[in-house]
Amino acid sequence: MHFDLDTPEVAETERDVTNHDKVAHHLRTVEHHTGHDDQQVFIKYFDDLAVALIESIGTENFVLLGHGRGNSDVADDFVKRLREINPPLAQRIAGVGVIDLSAADDATLEAAAQRILEAAK
Repeated sequence: MHFDLDTPEVAETERDVTNHDKVAHHLRTVEHHTGHDDQQVFIKYFDDLAVALIESIGTENFVLLGHGRGNSDVADDFVKRLREINPPLAQRIAGVGVIDLSAADDATLEAAAQRILEAAK
């Protein structure tokens, strides 16, 4: 079977999709104002994580491993938050990497962190 992707019958289309549901919009607005939207939840989590990091690693450097890119890149969001609230801690990030966290065990995480540390040298 052969498919010709340059045929004139195939048109590329692009469109914006907007949720016009007023109830959904109202719920998102309420979540934002009450502090229960994802962004505000992450900010609180990141702030708590920064405190826990300081308590557990002292003055050592550390590696961040995340599982996504783009909008799914929570590790990148954490780095941005650290730069805002605690620049000295952010400067101790030895590297950031991407790994499939759902399939990673402790040995896999350690190996990924070691590779990132070696690449940073």
